[in-house]
Amino acid sequence: MNAGFRRTLALAGDGDVVYCDPPYEPLPGTAGFTNYAAGGFSWDSQVELAESCVAAHQRGAKVVISNSTAPRVIELYEQHGFNLHRVSARRAISSKGSTRETASDVVATLGVQ
Repeated sequence: MNAGFRRTLALAGDGDVVYCDPPYEPLPGTAGFTNYAAGGFSWDSQVELAESCVAAHQRGAKVVISNSTAPRVIELYEQHGFNLHRVSARRAISSKGSTRETASDVVATLGVQ
């Protein structure tokens, strides 16, 4: 399937496992990069993605979504009933391996033990 998250998640239901890896919400005080597509991936898109994941879960899908630990991301997922797990992730943006940093990401789940 070649479709955006709205169409794809609208088809998810009982027995499906969905993993979403949206452009991460920038942390406060950072520039962040979200322009993977024309128009970027706005905060409204983050909210709509979370709501679409909840709807898919209500139809029986298990949902996993990763993002930054930006405070409003944590609040968004908590408000929608996600279970939150913090994980360490190594960033691979720098061309020098010795200068790559470790960051904390959130993995939010619905219906996953």
